[in-house]
Amino acid sequence: MLLEAVILTCNSHIKQDRTIAATYHVLTGKRSIQTLQDAHLYALESFFGTAKSLDKQVFDKKVDQLARENLLRQTAPSVYQVSSQGEEWLKHHSQQLPMAYFNGLACHEAGNLFAKRLLLLVQTLTNSQNNHFSFIPVVDHQDAENWVRQFYQANRFQENKLLPQLYKELYHLLKRFSDREAGMFVDRLTGYKNYGMSRFQLAEKYSLPEADVPLYLLAITHQMLTLLEEENTKYRVLTYIRSDLQQSPMLTNSAAITQRLLHQGNTISQIAAKRRLKENTIYDHVVEIALYDANFPTEHFMDRNTHLEIIHAINQKKTQKLKQLKEAVHDEISYFQIRLVLARTNRIKK
Repeated sequence: MLLEAVILTCNSHIKQDRTIAATYHVLTGKRSIQTLQDAHLYALESFFGTAKSLDKQVFDKKVDQLARENLLRQTAPSVYQVSSQGEEWLKHHSQQLPMAYFNGLACHEAGNLFAKRLLLLVQTLTNSQNNHFSFIPVVDHQDAENWVRQFYQANRFQENKLLPQLYKELYHLLKRFSDREAGMFVDRLTGYKNYGMSRFQLAEKYSLPEADVPLYLLAITHQMLTLLEEENTKYRVLTYIRSDLQQSPMLTNSAAITQRLLHQGNTISQIAAKRRLKENTIYDHVVEIALYDANFPTEHFMDRNTHLEIIHAINQKKTQKLKQLKEAVHDEISYFQIRLVLARTNRIKK
């Protein structure tokens, strides 16, 4: 049910401006300028990358199911609109689901590593407390293992205080969640001679489709990070676990290089020549940069009248479709300029 709600929500935001593939790319966190721009333009930042491992066939089957149930209505090849029945379904079910927990773009990498650190730290401390130092780590992630190893070495003389403190913090934090959500989180924890449940086992215990389990767990992790950000003084150990997890910039490496060259005063053609890339690729980078740079100077690429004409077309047409917007402005206005204004307009609203 959660996966269905996420797909319907994303599609209700996108409407008919994109094919259903755009929803799939947002959910799997595709690092392309089009997907990043879609996430911003359609207010889907919270869902970005929330289903990274979602198989395309599973996604397509779910879309077909939603269409058969009349929750989605196909309006063109690969284009779907949420039906009135789908809108009612969302209203009825969304309040029972942790939709508001998701914070995909902000927790893009931090959420995953925080969860792995926490799971491995609980396993390490509970085993150590019982003088059992030979166990197979429940998490196979080198960065998480290194962090827990360093943390344990630095705090092993306070171990008797550390585990009760972590238990206390988790107990109080999980009281902020429903019994079902708290239970799912606790059931996946591995301790001394007690292994956490697999996704399949969690699905069986909580009567969930298996595809919903990772979404629930990720939603809980994202909400934990949000609460820790807001109330960090209440949770000393948990806050420390996430303290160095600064969100890595979403700007791609290639766009970051272009940004640096722009700051040095290079033109688009000069950057393309230096980097041996097509100018259109550099223009893609500029649009990507504009999504994240609050002070991006659009006036370097168009005059005020052009900017206002594009804004007028966006407001009049009420669409993000480039082709429709291009038809609504003068011929000399480029697709790049339209994309840049879309990026900046969305960025200014944030």
